Amino acid sequence: MKNLLLQLKDNNGFVAMDMLIVMAIVMASAVVWSSASLLMSAQQQNSYRTAAIFLAQGELNKLEYAIENNAILNLEAENVDCGEQQFILQKEVIEQDEQFLLKVKVVWYYEDNLQQEQQERIIVKK
Repeated sequence: MKNLLLQLKDNNGFVAMDMLIVMAIVMASAVVWSSASLLMSAQQQNSYRTAAIFLAQGELNKLEYAIENNAILNLEAENVDCGEQQFILQKEVIEQDEQFLLKVKVVWYYEDNLQQEQQERIIVKK
């Protein structure tokens, strides 16, 4: 061990310049690696949120179509499997006179945290 420490130091007792360069490269590599993993995690979360927005808009379109055509509304919660991610769709329709408030909430878990996206639309039935 003592021999290794002597190799790391130059004649004046300071750490040799080449060892400082090696340590700087190793530390920079660790920073780049951790930053890349954080960036990939944020990108994955963004793709799940985008999928949830599209799911919510699609469900709002289906509810609006059902109301305009006097079809039966399915307001039960649904589980949707999009590849490796599970989404839960919760739907609600509130009717006042000739207006309908449509609400769709999409819920999913990402890294053990509950995430949600809610979309609303008001339509007037003629």
